[in-house]
Order: sequence, then C-alpha cells, then structure tokens
Amino acid sequence: MTTVYVRAKLDAMTSGQELDVWLYGTETRKNVRASVQALGHTILADSPVSDRADLYCLSIKRR
Repeated sequence: MTTVYVRAKLDAMTSGQELDVWLYGTETRKNVRASVQALGHTILADSPVSDRADLYCLSIKRR
C-alpha cells in the first residue's frame, strides 16, 4: 500500500516539486523506488536514517 500512497501524493504534485518519503524495510524501499522510476520521476537521494534500524529516506523529484 505504501507504493499506492506515494503515487497518489506524486500525482497531486506539480512538476519539479520534491517529496521526502520515510520507508520501513528494504522490500518496501525496493518496491517504492522501482515504482517511482517506472513513472519517470527522479530519485534524488536514497539513504538510511542513521538513528533508526531498517528506516530509509527516499527523496523524489516529480517529473
């Protein structure tokens, strides 16, 4: 469901806007990343959150 929520948020944004998404787990991270790239958006950053285990921050720029 996280992929659906991220896509809905990106659809509501205008071109060039940026979105930071915090994701739990490597599988969710992989799925959201693949979906965002398939839609043609740009991944600006993909990094673990240092003080939290299994938490990642994905920064996306809407196309």
